[in-house]
Amino acid sequence: MAVITITEAAKKWNVGRATIYRKLNGGELSGVELPDGGRGVDTSELIRVFGDGRLKGQQETDTGHDLIRENAHLRELLAVKDEHIETLKQAMRLLEDKRPTPAPDQGDQADETAARAAGIEEELNQARAEAAELAKALEAERSKGFFARLFKKKAIM
Repeated sequence: MAVITITEAAKKWNVGRATIYRKLNGGELSGVELPDGGRGVDTSELIRVFGDGRLKGQQETDTGHDLIRENAHLRELLAVKDEHIETLKQAMRLLEDKRPTPAPDQGDQADETAARAAGIEEELNQARAEAAELAKALEAERSKGFFARLFKKKAIM
């Protein structure tokens, strides 16, 4: 197989140069002397010790392409969601602006309903006034002492 430098091996197998040197010095990995005087390692030795580094690089590349595709797909989904939200907002505005208008044949019913509502409102106001008077009377009675309430003279009607 091919012989590569320590730096190339470290990059390709994603390990530190110090790790490769430590394995060379420990005898786990056999190295060769390069023509320029540096040290190199046979790729078959690197595969034996560290596993197949080329597959790791291909997986990272494939993962990068997968991430790009997934990112594009997510952007498309986000655009569709935004369009849907905008459509819902427009529908809400239309519903808020729409006021129920009585049909021409329902005019009499609307007048009767309005008259009944006015009568009920008048009764409600009277009941509130009575409740306020009773609350005042109750507060006045509570402000009297115990004996004054116990021995009060009852008015003859």
